[in-house]
Amino acid sequence: MQTLIFRTKSKTTTLYNDLLTGEVIKDFSFDNVTTVTIRDTGTYYEIMRQVSPTTNTTVPVARLPISMTNMLITND
Repeated sequence: MQTLIFRTKSKTTTLYNDLLTGEVIKDFSFDNVTTVTIRDTGTYYEIMRQVSPTTNTTVPVARLPISMTNMLITND
């Protein structure tokens, strides 16, 4: 099972294929993340990224199936 770590202070995410070995899936690791939300009636985690700090515009950049993803939220 993959593990998503969302760091609320640094506004970053890292997706690990295997948390024990530290194997990172780089294409699904982002910075400028405003939030990670639950979408589609609890089926997906959706990573929202800020694209414009002046207009506060955010866009979804990835969806991860909840059934295959553990998520840890840290205050780092």
